[in-house]
This record gives sequence, structure tokens and C-alpha cells, in this order.
Amino acid sequence: MFGVSTCWRSRSISDGAQLARQVAGLGVNAMEIDYRLTKKTLDELLSAREDLKITPLSIHAVCPAPAYKKNKAKAEAWRLSDPDETIRLKAVNDVADTIKLAALIGARAVVVHAGSVPMEKATLDLQKLYDRGVIGARAGRRLLGELKIKRLKSRGATFDMLLKSLDELSQVAENHGVDVGLENRYYLREYPDFEEMAIIFSRLSGSRIKYWHDAGHAQVQNNLGITPANVWLEEFGDLLIGVHLHDVDRYYDHLPPPSGGEGAVDFGSLKPYLKPDTIRILEMRDEISVERAKRGVEWLKEQGIA
Repeated sequence: MFGVSTCWRSRSISDGAQLARQVAGLGVNAMEIDYRLTKKTLDELLSAREDLKITPLSIHAVCPAPAYKKNKAKAEAWRLSDPDETIRLKAVNDVADTIKLAALIGARAVVVHAGSVPMEKATLDLQKLYDRGVIGARAGRRLLGELKIKRLKSRGATFDMLLKSLDELSQVAENHGVDVGLENRYYLREYPDFEEMAIIFSRLSGSRIKYWHDAGHAQVQNNLGITPANVWLEEFGDLLIGVHLHDVDRYYDHLPPPSGGEGAVDFGSLKPYLKPDTIRILEMRDEISVERAKRGVEWLKEQGIA
């Protein structure tokens, strides 16, 4: 149940077979297919997977990347939380297509980003306070409180639209026997925050909408004073289907462990929540060297996490 995300090289490698070989070369037999792959790259990767004996455990929606997506850095072209019904339905259809792809190739889960609150970017301001060493001081606490109030006031209809989208996707997931992993996010403005995650799981109890824990995102939010890293798994661990494993230095994430950086992830705290069937995916930046990536894979295996 341990693999590496293709995001490690998908920015720089467009040949799907070569991309699959790069991942397999790290000594793993499984992978997560990320949202940057075009249809051509995806087809090439899927054709190469049998020869390389590498299994796709999960897919990060939206995959393949829609030709009409303008911002290649984003996972989706449209937001599940968009207040415009026409756009919201486009977002639902894109994720639904990824769920169908997962069922077709035998992947167990689809990882989903859930949109964001329509507000100005705020995490950068918190990062500046962190760099000054005052994120936990009065100035940091005051700013964070103001930003959380602003976030709540700015939600408008977007959270209700997100709930509607997830309800529709839960039916698609049920019909195709695939779990949807709702991921805890990096930025303050992104859905869902901790309380919103609890509301979603209360509303969709018993559905195939489950929890996907991103260890790096949780640690960054912890470091910036937004949400303690440990509460996500304490509250939603019983719904856990998969984890993104990467380390953190301050608020710089997607590093292979152990980074040795400031505010790094406590990987040992994850172990009680990892069941034999929990999907574990190492997710790294594309500038990480092969040697460093291999050390990360080996370290996770030595720690009994992979």
C-alpha cells in the first residue's frame, strides 16, 4: 500500500513511460497518478505499468488534466464550491470522470481538492509573521483571529455548493466502487477547514466520501498557528483511506523525510492510524534528486511507515 506520486516528475517529464520508470526506479511497486498528466501522458504511463509491475493505488483529481484548464499548477479547472451552478456542475463532472477512470484501472481512491472561500490570499501574511518569530505572539494570534472571521464572513453560498457537489459525487463513487479522499489543505482560504470537515462527514456519514490526510499540509497549518497537526487524525482517523507523506521545513512542504527542517513532521504520530489497507503515498517536489528521493523511500520503510 506504499507508492510515490507521479507529481515528483510530471512537471518536467511528458513521456508517460519514462515517468513510470522514474517512479519505479525508486524501488516501489505502486504509485499515485497526479493531476498534471495529459491524456497522452496518462495513456503512455498506463501502457508501461504492466511491464514495470507498478500499480496505481490512487488518482489525484482531476486526471487526465483537461485541455481547457488554464492554470496547470491547479488540480482542477473548476471549483466544486463555485456559486455558479453551471461551473459547479462542470467541476462535479470532471471529478466524476476521474472516479470512473479509477474504477477502470483498478485504483482504490481518488483524492479531491474541495475549492476555496472567495477571499484574498492570507497565508502569505502568516508566513511573514512566522519568519519574524511572532506567529504565536499577540500580533500573530490577533491576525489569525481576524483572518478566520473574514473567512467565515466571505463563504457566502460556496460551502453549501460544496456540500451539494460532494453529495452528488458520493453517488458516483458508490456506483463505481471507488472511495473519494477529501484532503486537508495548505492554505487558510481553502476548503475544508477542521470544522467544515466535521460538518461534511456528519452530513455524508456512511458514504464513500472519506478522509485523506496530508501530513505536510497538517504540519504547515500547525506551524502557522491555524490548526494543530494532531487533531485531524484524532477526529477523522476512523475515516482515513490514505495519506500523503512529505516533510516540512517551516512552511516549505513536499520534501522527502527526514528533512531535518524547522517544524518538521512527526511521522511517528501517524503510525497508530495506519491500517494495513491504508494507502501511503510519498509526494515530493520535482526538484528533489533521485538520490534524495530514494533516501526518503528507504527512511519511511525503516520507520515502518511505508
